[in-house]
Amino acid sequence: MFENIGRKLKILAQVICWAGIIVSVLSALLFFFAAGLLPASERVTAIVSGGIALVLGPLLSWIGSFQLYAYGELVEKTTVIEQRLKQIEKSQTDEPFAPQYEHTIW
Repeated sequence: MFENIGRKLKILAQVICWAGIIVSVLSALLFFFAAGLLPASERVTAIVSGGIALVLGPLLSWIGSFQLYAYGELVEKTTVIEQRLKQIEKSQTDEPFAPQYEHTIW
């Protein structure tokens, strides 16, 4: 469940980003459709609100996912570094130690 958490965090960031984009577009469409049902004095406000939701919503969802995705990337890269260091340590301890001789000049 908690293995490969870096990859899972990156996937979660992507899911949250796409969900935010979809919700923003749907809310913009809702504003546009509602503008047709509103009186003329309120129609401009609904259209402007829909335009703002259509432009800023996906942009903010995308930018908002950067932090979680970057954290997942850091966790993933740190795990790789840890595994490589363990391999290096293991390969150094598996080799028999060569005798160390002191060379002295008489």
